[in-house]
Amino acid sequence: MYSYLVKNRIIPVTLNNIILSLIMLMVFFMPFSRKVIPPLIICVAIPWLFYGNIFEKIRNIFQHSPHYLLILFYFIHIIGLVYTDNINEGFFDLQVKLGLLIFPVLIFGLPSFFKKYQNTIFLSFVTGNIVSSLVSVIYSSYRTIEYNADYFSYGNLSLFKHTSYASMYVLFSTMILIYFLLNRIYSNHVWIRNIYIGTIIFFCIIIYFLASRAGYVSLFISVVFVAGYLSLRFKKRIYILIVIIVIPSVMYLFVSNPRVKYLVNLPQIVQAGNLNTTYEGVIVRYFIIRESLKIIKEHHWLGTGTGDVKDNLVERYRKSNIKFALENKLNAHNQFLETFIGLGIPGFLTLVLLLFYPLYHAVKRRNFLMISFLLIITVNFLFESMLNTQAGIIFFAFFYSLLMVNIDKTKSDI
Repeated sequence: MYSYLVKNRIIPVTLNNIILSLIMLMVFFMPFSRKVIPPLIICVAIPWLFYGNIFEKIRNIFQHSPHYLLILFYFIHIIGLVYTDNINEGFFDLQVKLGLLIFPVLIFGLPSFFKKYQNTIFLSFVTGNIVSSLVSVIYSSYRTIEYNADYFSYGNLSLFKHTSYASMYVLFSTMILIYFLLNRIYSNHVWIRNIYIGTIIFFCIIIYFLASRAGYVSLFISVVFVAGYLSLRFKKRIYILIVIIVIPSVMYLFVSNPRVKYLVNLPQIVQAGNLNTTYEGVIVRYFIIRESLKIIKEHHWLGTGTGDVKDNLVERYRKSNIKFALENKLNAHNQFLETFIGLGIPGFLTLVLLLFYPLYHAVKRRNFLMISFLLIITVNFLFESMLNTQAGIIFFAFFYSLLMVNIDKTKSDI
């Protein structure tokens, strides 16, 4: 065993510290490049194998049932390979979704470890989002001054991730900080609490300028949830009054955003039935949903197969002459539809259970963070095929497993 010196204290370098440090690095870099995450996962897995008793870890994995749905969901994708036509795409999809299998094993193999260091891991994730947001703001400021143009909206501000994922990460970090404030975690001093509050305001401003519609809806729902939670916890109706005042203001700010204002034209376009269109955004998504439902109607029992979702969608775009979706080979932009198309009723029901089983227990125990996470995830599933990307899979599988470790707690947060 080795040691190192920090502020005149000898800190032992143990497997415990190595694993924790690597996990903290992994969650810190989540908002940044996706390339660094897989090597860090491997680096975590190696010392994990030698930490403690391997048979005890295997027993832990089988004793804790909350993670079974994640593993079941992954194995349904494996079954989907049996009847898929595009086998190469199917294997690639399994590779992307490997986190659904890895993180439950890593986390539920060492439940006590992750319960102990859960808040430390959350703080590292929040720190990563603070740094990535600050870097994005600084770079956008530089480009705005250099080119005398607006670089503070939508993709121009989001330097590292697509705006939907960046908004999701930042909003969950916001909810973590609120959770820390409510439970006085790492906030014994007033100046630390003030930093938390300042960071929450900063994150809300970032979400506004990222201009992600999923981010807007998630933030709106989160504001309502936080107000209701505070009212229950502190038995004061003042929080409901605050929401009544704040929500119209938030809605006005969001509706005034150019990416939202153009939606007023959607009813006229839909009524005209103009499928031969190059419209982007919500308008083309309406047509994508329509074509997705047609595929589901034809393959509702078992779906098209793990690797055939995009092929079937592209064929529907070609038949209906939806130009923008065809040229860009767009996916369903909705995780529920994406799963239903590929895996049919079994896959869709498993995905719904993945969300509503823990939500039931979280509401029952008034688990603030789990409810927050599931609300954010559900909204983003409605706007994006999140589980088709590493940014979505890593975030969902890791934090879902981390939060599920405490699902069997009998004590509520209130």
